Formats: sequence, structure tokens, C-alpha cells
Amino acid sequence: MAPQLVHFTDDALFGEVWKRPGLSLRDRSLITVASLVTSGSTEQLRHYLGRAKDNGATEAELIEAITHLAFYTG
Repeated sequence: MAPQLVHFTDDALFGEVWKRPGLSLRDRSLITVASLVTSGSTEQLRHYLGRAKDNGATEAELIEAITHLAFYTG
């Protein structure tokens, strides 16, 4: 329905932003998970938790990050 949006997501976000050298994929994943948790975007969280593990974050780190965020996001 929105091919241009798919282009931006696939090419700009995953093709360019995720590949920038300033942060590791693991760090980008932790930031993304934190953003999804704090914005209440739980429908996307399952996918990005798996992606974070694929990018080197451990389950223990993800649990700790979400636990820590709980005190700041309510």
C-alpha cells in the first residue's frame, strides 16, 4: 500500500542507518529496544528482542535493560 515507506524502511533505516560505523549493532539494538519499551510499542518488541540477540545482546542484558527502564517509564 505504501511502497515508498517500504523503501525508506528497507533502504534508509536498515540499509544505511543500522550500518553506520558510530555504534555497534548490539548497541543500536539496545537503544531500539529501550525506545520501543519507553514508547509502548510492544507490537514491535518481540522482533527487536530477537534482533538484539542476533546482534550480540544477551538475554540477561535485555532483561536488565527492561527492568531498569521500568523505573523510568512507569
